[in-house]
Amino acid sequence: MVKKLVAWYQLITNRDEGLQILLFLLTIIIFLIYPLHVKGITNFVLVKIFFSLLTITGIWAVSKNKSHLIMVSFVSILKLGFDWYRTVSDDMWVVITSLVLTILFNGMLSLFVLLRTLAPGPVNLFRVQGSVVVYLLMGLFFASVYTLIFAIEPSAFTFSKPPENLELSQASLTYFSFITLTTIGYGDIQPTLPFSQSAAMMEGLVGQLFPAILIARLVSQSLQENQKP
Repeated sequence: MVKKLVAWYQLITNRDEGLQILLFLLTIIIFLIYPLHVKGITNFVLVKIFFSLLTITGIWAVSKNKSHLIMVSFVSILKLGFDWYRTVSDDMWVVITSLVLTILFNGMLSLFVLLRTLAPGPVNLFRVQGSVVVYLLMGLFFASVYTLIFAIEPSAFTFSKPPENLELSQASLTYFSFITLTTIGYGDIQPTLPFSQSAAMMEGLVGQLFPAILIARLVSQSLQENQKP
C-alpha cells in the first residue's frame, strides 16, 4: 500500500508526466474536439471542459519553478473564470477578456515549457515532447489572436463557409492557424485587414524559424553531452 502511494506521489510530482498529458490533451483538442465541434457533434461545454483540463495540466507542467507557477496560476484562475462565464454570457467585454487571458496563458506556457526544454542537460524523449508541446501551443496562441481580431472586426477574415457564431469561428481559425504555422495555405480562409494579415505573416515566420532553430539547439546540446568525459 505504501509503495503504491509513493508511486502515485512520484507520478503527481513528476513534471515530465505533465508534459506527456499536456501533449495528449493538445492533440485531442486540436485534431478531434475542434473538428467534431465544427460538425456539431460536440458542444461548447465539452470544449470548455477539455480546455480546463489543458489549463490545469499546464499549471502542473511548470510547477517546478515557483515564479512560473505563480504567474501561470494567476492567469489560469482568471482565464478559467471568464471561460466558463462565457457559457452563460455573450457580452463582448467577457468574450474579449477571455480571449486576452487565453492569449496570455498560451504565450506564458509556451515560453516556460520552451525554457525547460532548452535547459542544460541530456536530450531525451521529454525534451522532444516539450518541443512539440510548444509548437502546438504556438498554433493555439495565434488562433486566439485571430479570434480576438475577428471578434472585434468580423471583416478581418473571409471564409469559404462563414461560421455561424464566434465559437465556430474560433474552431475554424484554429484550423487556419495551423495551416499558416505549417505554411501550407489552402486559401479557404483569408486575412483581409492589416492586423490579421500581420498576425498571419508573423505566424508564418515563426513556423519556419522555430523548427530550424530548435533542432539546431537540440543537436548542439546532444553533441555537447556526448563529448563530456
